[in-house]
Amino acid sequence: MELAKGSGNYEVGLAEEDVAIGPYRLLALDSTLYLLDQLNKRVLCWDTSGSFVREIKTAFRPFDMAVDRSGRIYLLENRTQPAQVAILKDGKEIERINIKYDAKHPVTALVAHPGDSLLFLSGSDLLQPVPESAGILSYIPERKTFKLKLVELESLQVLEASGLRPLGIVTRFEGRTTEILLCYGDGRLWVGTETYIQDKSGSFSMREVIVLDESAEDEVYLPIPSSYYSYDTGWRNVSVDSQGNIYVFTSTSEGKASILRWRPSP
Repeated sequence: MELAKGSGNYEVGLAEEDVAIGPYRLLALDSTLYLLDQLNKRVLCWDTSGSFVREIKTAFRPFDMAVDRSGRIYLLENRTQPAQVAILKDGKEIERINIKYDAKHPVTALVAHPGDSLLFLSGSDLLQPVPESAGILSYIPERKTFKLKLVELESLQVLEASGLRPLGIVTRFEGRTTEILLCYGDGRLWVGTETYIQDKSGSFSMREVIVLDESAEDEVYLPIPSSYYSYDTGWRNVSVDSQGNIYVFTSTSEGKASILRWRPSP
């Protein structure tokens, strides 16, 4: 699906500020694609055939977004202390929650974990040795409660019999390369490889997605094209749907963008 620079149904905000900035999160859930169009302060929704569904305006320029199975949209504002998350249902804000954080470990990412909780991740951990376990703050919307979980990273890679679980958690960091567990389930793992690039943004750029089956014998490597207008071109702009399709948002310095899809092999 091709996109242009602008604010229409098939356009996205692209600009040069201190660094090139563009959409910063792509999510594929059921038959809907959600793209966080930060500069236009909105979420764009299309079906997976590329037909426009709706535009959802936001009250601020979100840094990240998550969508759960009930259709609630979570938008992160992390430029404040405490950080804020606006919860939207049917396009309207129904609640806003505050998350206090340590300045050394700011809240930089959201993941809706099927089926009951919202996870808050810290991007600063990307530059640290990956621990055997990690503390992740979860929020359960129905109970309106927070809980700090100690997650064993190795246990997350246990293949499930059914269902896909998107995570976006660093599993290994070596030199200028990280391996991100993008998604797991249905006897497969989706692992993205990010390379650190020293430019104005000092960002990680995802170069490939590796799909592993249960036997780990039939690896599939998908090269990811470089994206220009973004804080980084990492795992936030790569999404896996429940059928195993892989979607990637990418853009160029000429002000053009697109969403690419890879279908799983039979």
